[in-house]
Amino acid sequence: MANPASSKLNKLLDDVESGSISVLDFLKDVSGKPEYLDGLGKHVTKSGKSSRVRLKGAFARSRVLMRIEAVDPTGANHVEGSVLPGALQFTQLMKRGQFETTVTKGAAEINVGGTTAKVSTGNKLLIHAGKPFGFLNSGNQPWDFKAIHSAWNPDTFVYEYAQQMLVGDQLWFSIKPTIDDASDRPYYNIRSSVSGTFSVVMVDPKQSTIPCYYSDGENVVSALLGSGELVMGSKRIPLERGKSQSVPPKEPFQLVNPGPEPFMAEIRPEPAREWQPQTSYWEAQPGKFVTGDQVFFEYVFSTP
Repeated sequence: MANPASSKLNKLLDDVESGSISVLDFLKDVSGKPEYLDGLGKHVTKSGKSSRVRLKGAFARSRVLMRIEAVDPTGANHVEGSVLPGALQFTQLMKRGQFETTVTKGAAEINVGGTTAKVSTGNKLLIHAGKPFGFLNSGNQPWDFKAIHSAWNPDTFVYEYAQQMLVGDQLWFSIKPTIDDASDRPYYNIRSSVSGTFSVVMVDPKQSTIPCYYSDGENVVSALLGSGELVMGSKRIPLERGKSQSVPPKEPFQLVNPGPEPFMAEIRPEPAREWQPQTSYWEAQPGKFVTGDQVFFEYVFSTP
């Protein structure tokens, strides 16, 4: 007899494939559900509908980028970031802790609780939990900042964009090898697991993820929607919905979508563990891998 959690998940994926619901609707439906804390991939079976994927909704890049410079002994994140001209208007809210921001370059615009403050280079702004805040840029030059804030995880931050309230596991990130990388790259959605986090990756047609590897353990890659390839060295392993493949520690891998339709996959640490910048490695240049504290993350929002 089918597991109810698996039946529900596969019905939702069928509805995403057919365009009956959006990817955001799907994320909201599985958000915070304890039955999926062990990951989504192990519940997924082959598509019960047409193999064609017709995604509903869209993705919006924020033009706000960050990188995690360090995680201190208290668990706080030390980050640097850049807010590009024309940045999306969205807000974020911490459930606990504080966000201490120092502007390092340019003229910053930071909205806190509905009031926009202009903060010049060298000045600080302290934002407390429970206060919605957003980074704006109405000028024609980026402004940069450094910040210290409580450890980010999908359960501790809430976002608002386009009149949608979103928790952290309904947000996406695009990984950039450099701060000035303007490429439209795949999107990563970070989700809480039993004792750590795992990610869901959306790879558009003709796109591929940045090659990466992890030194702290194995990962399992599972196809959730559509089909694509898992590349490990000279091996190109076909993946379609319901299929999984283990990736050993320290083995570089990449997800590739050579087809005409979107490909969505899960990357799940096995055993479960937290993502650590010093144990993940990304190919910033051909043949040159850097640790996770050297790559940037751009906020990306999906819409219904």
